[in-house]
Amino acid sequence: IEYLRQLGVLDESDPSMPCVIIPNYLNMHANCFNVSSFYDLCCIDACEDLFGHLESTIQAPHATPEEIISLVSALPSAHVPGSRTLSAMLVAKLHEIAEQHEGHVPLHGRLFAQWMHFAYPRDCPYPHVSGTTKLMTDHEWSEETGMKASYTRDEMKRFIESSPNSSGPTASDGEDEDDSMCSATMWVHEEELVDAVNGQAPPKIWPRIQSGLRVCACLAVLLVSCSVIRSFGLQAVEMLAGAAGADMLHAKMAKLGLVDAKGSKLLL
Repeated sequence: IEYLRQLGVLDESDPSMPCVIIPNYLNMHANCFNVSSFYDLCCIDACEDLFGHLESTIQAPHATPEEIISLVSALPSAHVPGSRTLSAMLVAKLHEIAEQHEGHVPLHGRLFAQWMHFAYPRDCPYPHVSGTTKLMTDHEWSEETGMKASYTRDEMKRFIESSPNSSGPTASDGEDEDDSMCSATMWVHEEELVDAVNGQAPPKIWPRIQSGLRVCACLAVLLVSCSVIRSFGLQAVEMLAGAAGADMLHAKMAKLGLVDAKGSKLLL
């Protein structure tokens, strides 16, 4: 039990009946095989495919709760059917995350990974807060603590027989499975972003600032264009003024209000 607790594999929201979090157990480092000095052979993380689908569809580091709800509701896994209706508790938790991030949910944060665990409890691991667990192999655990990291078959049998008879936590009284799993003790309101700068959604005022900057840029281009046209016009007048009949040209242009009476200034 102590070894599993150290690895973050146990759900102890009910201290009288600790349960194993299946995806955490399957993906723990102790289950990997050391096949080379360069890499280990581990179980495939089924949650990566689910995250990959969301990333390729959203194509942004964050999304609105409505976008995520629409995608996840239609996204099946090996243990969850597609085209489902998410529970009211899951929807509420997702909006809670968005409230902390200017109305958007960062896809690469601890809170959304936690939400994905409750949405896909048998596919996505539960993300513990950093520093509360420690990844160790059974050999490293035994060396550090002097305790055994595994039970023999007889020891497991005695442990089961000595435990109180229970089938474990179940959804009851009309409560959805997702709602029963989103318990107050299991849901931790602590965010950890992979990229704390670019992973955040832009502030709500930023789109207005961008619009203002675009307007200013357009006005600047317009002013420069007018200045260039005026300069070319003045040069053209000077060239024509140097040719024969310049006085007559100046007189006509002055009559039309295009130049001043002396013909030295373009009136635009």
